[in-house]
Amino acid sequence: MNKLGQITGNVFGDIIMISGILFAVALSMLAMTHIWNQVKDNTDLFPQDNEFSKRINASGDKTMAMFAFVFVMLVSSIFVGLVVTGRFVQSSPVFFVVGFIVILIGVVIAVPISNAYEVIANDSTLSSASPRIINLLMGNLPILVLFAGVSLLLAMYSKRSQPEVGF
Repeated sequence: MNKLGQITGNVFGDIIMISGILFAVALSMLAMTHIWNQVKDNTDLFPQDNEFSKRINASGDKTMAMFAFVFVMLVSSIFVGLVVTGRFVQSSPVFFVVGFIVILIGVVIAVPISNAYEVIANDSTLSSASPRIINLLMGNLPILVLFAGVSLLLAMYSKRSQPEVGF
């Protein structure tokens, strides 16, 4: 029976989805940066002879430079969200072993995703569009998934047991 206000869902599924979400976002940022650089450098859409085009170029360059910060904030938000969710989800200690198995599955999934991103980002045409911090985080994706999973387990099972209050 689902009690009013009880949080339900698959928290452990988030550990497996982290790799795919970060891969998709990092790849999207890489593609957008590469496309912007190609449009800016190889077309006459934004000639440098008027003030409007110069402002568009400056604004586009500033936006592309912000992608690294946005990605770091996304990773941080995922970790904080997992820890907060783990703190407020009621779970049985039986699922502690299941949590470790899911973390191992998440790490195993993160390894080929990390390798695939490194191959794509190190391509000669895309290497200039790839920010170093995104490369660093995606290169260490299995460690990030392991850290997120262990943080989730610690948040879920380190709280004191509190008696249920029912009406």
